[in-house]
Amino acid sequence: MVQDIKHEQFLGVLKSINCQFEIIAALLEANIRKTIDVEKATEIVIRKRKDKKKFIKAYNACNGKNSMTEIGKKFKIDQGNLSRAIDEWQQNGLLLKLENDGKVYPKALASL
Repeated sequence: MVQDIKHEQFLGVLKSINCQFEIIAALLEANIRKTIDVEKATEIVIRKRKDKKKFIKAYNACNGKNSMTEIGKKFKIDQGNLSRAIDEWQQNGLLLKLENDGKVYPKALASL
């Protein structure tokens, strides 16, 4: 019985921390979005890409909920190419790479 209460309390704390993290991330994201030049971001996303529309759609699918694997499958993009693109987007400050259980969940910081 005591363990059940402690477990429930622990889950409550985790939910609270997750909620606080989401609020901080949303505020940070809103602030960053103000500083991103959409034209320049679009140039970076499509740079060196043959199918430019496909990569814009893939970038916009980076919502922090879709894994990199899911995005690659949905838009029929080779995982290696998508991984290199996501790394480039991250290096240019256009997205965050969230990781959970060994999977990458990219989160775009602008909508194109």
